[in-house]
Amino acid sequence: MVLKAIAEQNAKFGNVSEMDMRVLDETYRSEVDQHQLHMVTLLLDKSVSHYLKARQDTSQGAILEFFVTDSHGLNVGQSTVTADYWQGDEEKYLRTFANSSREIFIDRAERNESTQILETQASFVVMDEENRPIGVAIVTIAIDAL
Repeated sequence: MVLKAIAEQNAKFGNVSEMDMRVLDETYRSEVDQHQLHMVTLLLDKSVSHYLKARQDTSQGAILEFFVTDSHGLNVGQSTVTADYWQGDEEKYLRTFANSSREIFIDRAERNESTQILETQASFVVMDEENRPIGVAIVTIAIDAL
């Protein structure tokens, strides 16, 4: 299900420009800020998002957020509302997909200002059946819950 969803979005956004990705990201962020969640709701209603949410729900609080992106770093599915839609300009994407890395990138742990939970993100490249990179999976982990 995850591989299929990423492949479909890669086909849909095959030649998307950076400017278009920035516009999509700004639209998403604006919706989150104004609590007008049309684009967010469309993402959360996808089957892949339900799957990721189920994985989060069975983690006993260890997973705070679970999302996957396409080859451009645009969110394909997500377990919760994320801060933004385009990850392509962030370390989680640049250190994995953009770098052709097979390593898991674990970001620096930080205390979330609003929740006071010590958390980090682990990111890794998602490979298709032919072992080709197609996207990135990002998991936000509650270190305090471990």
